[in-house]
Amino acid sequence: MTQNENPLSSWPHLDDAQGASSNDARAPSGAPQQEAPEPANTLEAFLGGSPGAVALKLVLMSLVVGALMIGILGLTLTLLQQRFDQGDYERAILLLAAKAPTDQVSINEEMVRRAGATPVECQPRLLSSFRGTLEVTCRTGKSEPYRFEVDLVRKAVQPQDAATRELMDAVAARNKAGPALR
Repeated sequence: MTQNENPLSSWPHLDDAQGASSNDARAPSGAPQQEAPEPANTLEAFLGGSPGAVALKLVLMSLVVGALMIGILGLTLTLLQQRFDQGDYERAILLLAAKAPTDQVSINEEMVRRAGATPVECQPRLLSSFRGTLEVTCRTGKSEPYRFEVDLVRKAVQPQDAATRELMDAVAARNKAGPALR
C-alpha cells in the first residue's frame, strides 16, 4: 500500500452492496422511494417540518396577524373618534350662531356687532365626549374672551364667566324687545 492510497477505499459501499444507486433508492418494502418534492413557495418551505414545529409556526403567525388586526382596529377607532370630535366642534359653533325663529339676534351676531371690524375667533375644546359637552372660547380682539359651555345633547349654551353672562343677557334683552332695538 502506498502512502497516498486510502486504506478504506477498497471497502465496498453499502449502496453498491444492495445493488442500488443513490438515484434508485428503495423503501424497506422494496418499492421505489420517491424524493420529497421541493417546496413551491416560501410559505410551504416555512410550514414544513414536524407537526409540533408546524403548530408552533401557526400559533406564531396567528399572534402576528392578531396583533396587526388589533393595531388596525385601534387606528381606525382613533381616526373615527377624531371625525366625531370634529363634527362636535362644528355643531358647537353652529349652536352659538343659531337662533330660534322668534329671536332677532344670535349670540354670534351680538359678538360680531361688539367686535366691529375685528374678526371673531372661536376655539372649541371637548370637555366630555360621553356627555356631549364642549367649552367654546371666542376672542373678539378685546382683552377678555367670551367662554361658553355648550351641551350638544340638550342644545343649551351656558356662560362660564361674567363677561359672557352679560353678553347672553344682552342677547336675551334684544330678542325680548323685538325688532325695535335692532
